[in-house]
Amino acid sequence: MQTHTLLFFFIITILLLDAVWGWILEELNRKSWADKVPERLSDFYPQEKFEKQKQYRKVNHRFGKISSTFSLVVLLIFLWFHGFARVDELVQQLTTHWLWRPLFFFGVVGLASMLIGIPFSLYETFVIEEKFGFNKTTPKTFILDQIKGIFIGAIIGGILLGLIIWFYEFAGRWFWLYAG
Repeated sequence: MQTHTLLFFFIITILLLDAVWGWILEELNRKSWADKVPERLSDFYPQEKFEKQKQYRKVNHRFGKISSTFSLVVLLIFLWFHGFARVDELVQQLTTHWLWRPLFFFGVVGLASMLIGIPFSLYETFVIEEKFGFNKTTPKTFILDQIKGIFIGAIIGGILLGLIIWFYEFAGRWFWLYAG
């Protein structure tokens, strides 16, 4: 088996193991949830409010499993069909500069990831949060928050990633030692 094929399956295995481990930890955490308000808090925290909070956690737990599974499946499909290589080819058509190329690459991947997550954010905000009376967000605020998130992420993330790329480029083959 070729090295790149072995590495590909190693990455897939790590992703799957990480997902299974996360699901196991989430399930163990869910099983530890109390059925009623602890005795010490019963004077301050009414049982009705606790029940509502418990239902909210259950709904969020189920929704989190669905969204994380969807994200994993999309990532595995993207890997299987060489999506990262295709994004890199697209970016290479724009620039081959040592700094701009990785910045554009991670920008495209990050933007795609955000776009895939928007339906889940919409559902969480306007269905789940609304159902439990927690939603104070309007559609306009939601859209503006998404736009602000893109710009802030691009600026802060771009600067930090640019510094890492610069450090990697100038540290050369000893980058791993300095980074460690």
